Amino acid sequence: TLDGSVAAAPFLTRARAINSEVSVSRRKLLADSLLVDLAATARSRRERKATMASLAQLRAELSRFRSAAAQGLLIAINGAIAASDLENARLLEDQGKALVAAEIRAIGTLARRRAVLQGLATLGYEVREGMETAWTDEGRVVLRRVASPEYGIELASVADSDRMQLR
Repeated sequence: TLDGSVAAAPFLTRARAINSEVSVSRRKLLADSLLVDLAATARSRRERKATMASLAQLRAELSRFRSAAAQGLLIAINGAIAASDLENARLLEDQGKALVAAEIRAIGTLARRRAVLQGLATLGYEVREGMETAWTDEGRVVLRRVASPEYGIELASVADSDRMQLR
């Protein structure tokens, strides 16, 4: 009944047929079969509902990100939710979780770089606009000390790495 009268109609037809069955043993067998099918349908509905709820939650997480990959995946997730497509839902869920993890890692890397540059700026090193981007693109950046221009620091790290090297 949760899925509506169209989904319930075959079960109601089978229930009426069971009532009109003359043989008691056959009626019990048909009733057991109907209950097994109803249980399988209810389990399938619960799984579909849980998967769609999980996709909706993933959609909310992905909506925070503005990357092209996140926006493309959002469109696919919206389509899967609208169509109640369970086959694609599980695949999209795996892709979405991986993308959320990658986006969070990228945000963390950017925040660490920004914090290091701001910290070095407070220590008297010359930090200019665009150094954060240069560091990301080139993998390294050199800062000179304002008070003593012959002294500097080179910061190096791989694009998606949590580690950095100071020299």
